Amino acid sequence: RWRYNRLSVHLPIRHAPLGQAMKIIFINHFFYPDHSATSLLLSELAFALAAAGHDITVVCTQSNYSDPHTAYPKQEVVQGVRIHRVTRPSADRASLIHRAASAAAFYLAATGCVYQLADHQTLVVAKTDPPLIGVPISTAVRLRHATQINWLQDLFPETAVALGIRPFTGMLGR
Repeated sequence: RWRYNRLSVHLPIRHAPLGQAMKIIFINHFFYPDHSATSLLLSELAFALAAAGHDITVVCTQSNYSDPHTAYPKQEVVQGVRIHRVTRPSADRASLIHRAASAAAFYLAATGCVYQLADHQTLVVAKTDPPLIGVPISTAVRLRHATQINWLQDLFPETAVALGIRPFTGMLGR
């Protein structure tokens, strides 16, 4: 069993009854064996769902968060999860233009991959790394008559408060 820290999370996922396995495609910038936060969360969930008998695919990049020059295999199966890694140009993290171009390349490649893999029985889960990946993915999802869920992460309510936006009143708004 793959463990990324001393605490092992046991997800309460039941085995899929015969003929009732879900077909799920996750979209995220990074996935196993990468150790970025979103990769770790998604890896734990994807492996648990696959172990429970669900048909799990992950679409991510070939690059490594910590070392952009390390490239993972384009396709592999790990613990029952099919991984499709798309190529994207490595971005100079200091340059906003390079980062935007790299993200756009991932958006296009991931959207094409979802279009090829999804069908009307597929649940497509778009995470928020990179931000707004759910927008271009939605085109492929609609064309393939699949269902889409946007998994929102990295929401920072303190940013809204710092900008003077107070979504809550009373005790929650303080």
